[in-house]
Parts: sequence; C-alpha cells; structure tokens
Amino acid sequence: MLPALCRGSMLLGASALASSLLTACLATAEPIRTVRDDTGSAEFSKTPRSERTLVIMLPGLGDEPEDYIANGFVDDMQRHGREVDVVVVDAHLGYYRERELLTRLREDVFEPAHAERYPSIWIVGISMGGMGALLSAREFGEQVDGVVLLSPFLGRRPALRRISAAGGPGAWEPPAETSSDYTVELWRWLKAYPTEAAKRAPIYLGYGTQERNRSHWMLAELLPSERVVTIEGGHEWDTWRAAWAKLLAMPTFEDPALPREDGAVSSASTH
Repeated sequence: MLPALCRGSMLLGASALASSLLTACLATAEPIRTVRDDTGSAEFSKTPRSERTLVIMLPGLGDEPEDYIANGFVDDMQRHGREVDVVVVDAHLGYYRERELLTRLREDVFEPAHAERYPSIWIVGISMGGMGALLSAREFGEQVDGVVLLSPFLGRRPALRRISAAGGPGAWEPPAETSSDYTVELWRWLKAYPTEAAKRAPIYLGYGTQERNRSHWMLAELLPSERVVTIEGGHEWDTWRAAWAKLLAMPTFEDPALPREDGAVSSASTH
C-alpha cells in the first residue's frame, strides 16, 4: 500500500532517498493484500455467498484500499440498497509495473471467489484502477459481469493522440499486426465493444468535465449514453463520489438472474 511516507516519496523527485522509498513502497506481495467489507443487513449476512454479488474495487495511483471506505463508497452502496460483498484490492503501481496485476487478481481474488461460488462479479476502478478493471474484463471475459469506471486512466498519450486525430475510436483503424503498445491493444479491444456488447459485460463510466484527461469522451463514444455520467469537477474524490451516486441510480450490480439491458443473459450462470 502507499501510506503517507510512500506518497511523499513520489514528490521528492529523483533523489536516491526518493528512489529507495518508492522501490520499497511499490514492492509486490503474494498474495496481494485485500480489504473485505459488505453492505448488507443482518439478514443478508445469513445469505450464502452462492447467492450474493461480489464487487472488486481497484484504487487509483497513490491511493489505498481503505480510501474507498473512508470516502463513503461502501456506505453509498448500502444507502442505495445494494447488498453485496466488497473486496478492495491493494493493486498499487508496483503490480502494473511488474506486470503481476492479472496474475494476482486471478489467483488471489477470482479463484477464491469461484471457490465460494459467487454467481456474479463486478469490478470498480478509479483512475489507474480503471485501467486495471478494463484489463481484467478483457482477460477474464465471462467471469466478469459488469465494470464501473471512474475517470479511468486509458493509456499512453502518443497512442491516445493518434486515436483522437483519426476522429475517435470509431474512425481509428488499429494496426493489422499485434502491437507491443498496451494502449493500442486495449483500444483495439474497446473499439469492438459496440458490435460485441451482447457478449461482453456492461461498462458504466463516470468522469469530471474539468479533468485534463480528454480520453474519457473517446470511451464514452463507444458506450450507450445511458451508461455514461459526467459531473462538474476535476480528477478528485468529490467528483468520483458524485458520479458514483449517479451510477448507483442505474442498474449497476444487478441481480445476475435478471437479463441485462442489452437483452443478454448474465454470464454468471457460466461461472
């Protein structure tokens, strides 16, 4: 995790002390640290996990799992009547840098969830965690029943600029050959979303209109408009919480037994 000392090291520049601190702070662990919570009533606590939804939350750069809880995200779910189990994952930058994120999520989160027979799994990601949520949805396919993104980090600027210059992801033509640039490959997958929506988990998106990252509108172009919310604000917790409230008013974290908005049956039955 990234406590205050670790966050401070990110502001110290390229000094030897900063480098040493950051290396220690970004060390990965096996298994990855997780924080569990639930939003249910006393009656819900008696319900077997085979009848519950699991929500996996991935934090942004420099944030800790506890920040989701401290900023009211779990409480908000309860207020909106979402009785779910929550696992917040300490997926800090080190897991992305070392390319261990998907392995740790598979072995430490998804496999235990399947062993406990959760019928439905949703992933929530803020900023860098949004990238992790999309990579997970692409990697784990039908094991993911829904994705909620708040101001997601969507890749490196050079590739994003090329996509924007082409007129957006709908007009952009990805290279014929597989690229070593993860941004290109992510957007290749995202570009196909409109034509494959019936086979994929629904994606919901919220972001601030004053954010400097303009790639969010490109993702919004690929999603049904009723799954996108914008909030006046920047890249900060107040914006995300306001967007979260709007997203909770939508059919997010729905009962896996119900059909999706696009008419497809939830993939939960295939878990």
